[in-house]
Order: sequence, then C-alpha cells, then structure tokens
Amino acid sequence: MVSHTTSAAIWCALAKSFSSQSPSRVIQLCTELVNTRKGAQLAHDFFMQIKRMTDELVVAGHALHRDENISYLLSGLGHDYDSFVTTITACTDPVTLEEVYALLLTIESRLLHNNQPIV
Repeated sequence: MVSHTTSAAIWCALAKSFSSQSPSRVIQLCTELVNTRKGAQLAHDFFMQIKRMTDELVVAGHALHRDENISYLLSGLGHDYDSFVTTITACTDPVTLEEVYALLLTIESRLLHNNQPIV
C-alpha cells in the first residue's frame, strides 16, 4: 500500500487483493454452515456461530436470504428439536431470524427444565 499515492488507489488495491480470496472464502463458509451442529453447546452459542458465518458471507459479498439463514440454523439442531423444526418450517407467515432465535431459546429452556432430575 505504500506505493499508492491516493486513497482511491489504495482502496482499489485492497479490493483487488481481497476479491481473489472471496470465492474460496464463500465456499469455505458455506461448507462450514452445512456441517455446523449444535451438539452440546448452548442455543445462544450455536446461534452466534451461525450468525458469525452468515455475517462473514455478507462481508465476502455473498449475502444469504433470510430463509437460507434459518435453514442452516434448523438443520444444525439435534433430534430434541424436531418438533421445533417442524413448527418453524410449517409456518405460513414468514418468520424472522430473530423470532426463530427467541423461540429457540425458549425451547432450549423447556428442554433443560424437563430434563432435570426429580429430587
């Protein structure tokens, strides 16, 4: 960047430098999204992991549609969340990612509550 004398020249050089990395980064992020599973982590952490990757896709110039974000999130949930996934996918009105997140936290809370040992 030292050899460039104007901010426009620096900006163009940066864009050219990072644009070559974008296609491979997009593929990598999409692969990570497909393979990401909630597992034992908390729903909040899982959601933030998905959100981080989708935000990185936006930065790489490959923004996903709302439904794609939700699909990646739902596909990473385990069998305990099957009824939740069915409910979300059966909705006739569009739901936002934020609404899915709020419901996910509620479902997780119920699952944790119901799986506590009885004293």
